[in-house]
Amino acid sequence: YAAIIADLDDVIASAPDFRQRYYVNKTYGKGLKARVLLYQGDYAGAAALAKDVIDNAPSDFGLSANYTSIFDHSSAAIYSNTDIIFGSRIDAAAGASGSFFYTWEFYYGLTPVTATLATASTTIGTQSILHDSDRISSQQAMGFYGLKNLKWANDNTTLNHLRISEMYLVLAEASARASNSVTTEALD
Repeated sequence: YAAIIADLDDVIASAPDFRQRYYVNKTYGKGLKARVLLYQGDYAGAAALAKDVIDNAPSDFGLSANYTSIFDHSSAAIYSNTDIIFGSRIDAAAGASGSFFYTWEFYYGLTPVTATLATASTTIGTQSILHDSDRISSQQAMGFYGLKNLKWANDNTTLNHLRISEMYLVLAEASARASNSVTTEALD
């Protein structure tokens, strides 16, 4: 966490306020740090930083009036959507190809041990919770297992890494966890 936070502090100190949504900027550094602090359990810090992003972000950022526009890749307007703080861009003119593929853990190799673990279950009280058996057959057929984002992309596509709307969620969760209650701020 210390190394990640140090890198994000450098982004916050050194990155430009805003260029384009597909370039790193100070708001992205603050937002990503708020997410990291939430995951780390520094709820007060996460809430404060998320609130700072919401209250002090450049006018280029804000909740989108039309939720579906955040995912509308039919035109270059996606690159000016105010909800998107940072997103990777597909640019055919720059030689980018037609798809994004991100995957974590067990990349191209569903081992027998992994398959056994994924199809197992855990019993808590009288409830039996299946681990991952509902996804296992599709994962085996596709040749990989794990969290993934597989998406066909055209020229006007971004993979949104951070949105201003997520800052509202981080603020709500972190605020509630910091006070161990649903505060007015969290509810709002």
